[in-house]
Amino acid sequence: MPGTTYVINTGPGGTWDVDAPEGVSIAFTQDPSTGYTTGATIFIDYTYQQFIDPKTAIHFTGPVTDPNGKIEPGKSFPGLVLQTTLALRNDLGVPITGMSLGLKNDSMLPGTDVNNPHPDDYAHFHQLVPTSVSDRLTGNVDSSIKLFAANLQPGVFGPPAPNAPAPAFMDTFGSIAPDAIWQVFGGNANGTFTLHSEDTPGPNGGGFTLSWFALDTPNGDPVKPDANQVRVFGATIPTQVANNQADGKDYVMAGPNNTPAELLPSLEFAENSTNRPNTIKVAGNMATEPTVYGDLKLDRSSTVEVKNGLTVDRGVLTIREDPTAQLNLLGDSLIKNLSSVAVTSQDNRGHVVLDGKLTLDPAGGNVIDLMKVLRQSLSAKATVSTAAAGAPGR
Repeated sequence: MPGTTYVINTGPGGTWDVDAPEGVSIAFTQDPSTGYTTGATIFIDYTYQQFIDPKTAIHFTGPVTDPNGKIEPGKSFPGLVLQTTLALRNDLGVPITGMSLGLKNDSMLPGTDVNNPHPDDYAHFHQLVPTSVSDRLTGNVDSSIKLFAANLQPGVFGPPAPNAPAPAFMDTFGSIAPDAIWQVFGGNANGTFTLHSEDTPGPNGGGFTLSWFALDTPNGDPVKPDANQVRVFGATIPTQVANNQADGKDYVMAGPNNTPAELLPSLEFAENSTNRPNTIKVAGNMATEPTVYGDLKLDRSSTVEVKNGLTVDRGVLTIREDPTAQLNLLGDSLIKNLSSVAVTSQDNRGHVVLDGKLTLDPAGGNVIDLMKVLRQSLSAKATVSTAAAGAPGR
């Protein structure tokens, strides 16, 4: 499965390679005075593919200080120390009950150094606290958290302490709704927990994996998703589309309504790209009113031809065009249930082409605003259907 490899310099702990699988992104932070990497923000889109593959993990490869070296209990070595936060989105389409997060070293049987505040022989956490886990949208804390050391005995909450086994595993047992984000913070002053692995002497240094899995899906296992459907999530990590990557696919703006702005769906087409998606759909889930529901971005010199049109149902969508980009709406587009679409461009120089049928639902209250683009082209076969006279379609 394709992914991303990061190379980070931790200073005294050496250089580490970090291999993240598809669906996982990591933003590292550096100490401005030294340039050394000191922190990580991990985001996991927990998908069907991860659910069926128990080997899915982030792999950390540490420096090998001495290939023939042995563990020395009670002794500390430099290594990886990252002040960390982690967020996991339930992208399975079914509820989850309980998540497990764990660290496993690449070599040796861990657990002999459990009474060392900083164990030599297993990667571990510090500063996990009873309130570490919560739902990002609601803020509700999952107080069911349990910690275990590498020997599966109870691990300690909070900072490292003598004769207090540092945890390598964390289990929670609360419910995680579809599209909800399960997040993990910690007791450090900046709200992080510490991810720590010493560059232990031996053939694999301090190499280890960080893995995760659902403990239960009480409503049944998730169903394998349609390979041609792409669900679009939060703007903090926008769904970015390269040249021809969207061809023939259906894009669905997903996620719960009433979310913070950084979690609203964002779909971005790369510069100099041409894409021909089948459909783009925006569907809010509010019963009575629309919600601001993310944006669609067309970067410089990009062209997007939507074969079967744009559908916005109970949502407010902003389309942001670079002045050199072009959006072509083919097929049938529908704006309904008090929805609106606004297209904006720098200096009002964008270009939207309607080459199909655009319907503003006759129930009224639906808007498409093209006033901030220079060219609005209707082909010979294009039609625009609006509400009755006086309704606010335009």
